[in-house]
Amino acid sequence: MRSYLQIFILIILNFTPDCGAWVVYKSVGDKAHLTLKARWNISVKWRKDHSLIAVVENQKPSIKRPEKFHIHVSDYSLFIHNLTVNDSGSYKAQTGQWEENLIEYKLIVQEPVSQPVINTNLDLQSNSSSVCHILVKCSVDGDSVTYDCDHKHCSQANATLTRVNITVSYTDNELLECTASNRVGKKSTSLPMNNTCK
Repeated sequence: MRSYLQIFILIILNFTPDCGAWVVYKSVGDKAHLTLKARWNISVKWRKDHSLIAVVENQKPSIKRPEKFHIHVSDYSLFIHNLTVNDSGSYKAQTGQWEENLIEYKLIVQEPVSQPVINTNLDLQSNSSSVCHILVKCSVDGDSVTYDCDHKHCSQANATLTRVNITVSYTDNELLECTASNRVGKKSTSLPMNNTCK
């Protein structure tokens, strides 16, 4: 005979929602394909945040905005076309009277990064006759980072980063390279080191 504790635990486990959402990053203008990873012979509702966007019953989809959303009826996958930043959000496939979640996606739509801009200044306080020190500021899309570089190495001095990851490095080809990236793209700008240490 099961104890009350075991029965209580079984009840809780059966009604605990699956909080893990699949995170998907896409670029503005792309298409997102949100799959159910299985064939479902049931009624399915797709929601963005709390708004109903599509219903599939007996493999017949009813879609609120067919120019934006498309249902693949063989597996009830959701396609989202011509993505904008406003398409970011929580997408859920639900079924049944109680709208049980089958799967949940967190879609994050980002702008591709712009070309980074490098500005350099000689660090007069650190320079000696044998080693050139320069301050390198790399900026892109409102974010920036400053590095202190000599003829071989760069170390970060400060940063104001919110949306873009920015790094500055010294390459084997004697170039200072600034690389900006986010989840959907990456761009680099380089500058010959000998142009800055004259």
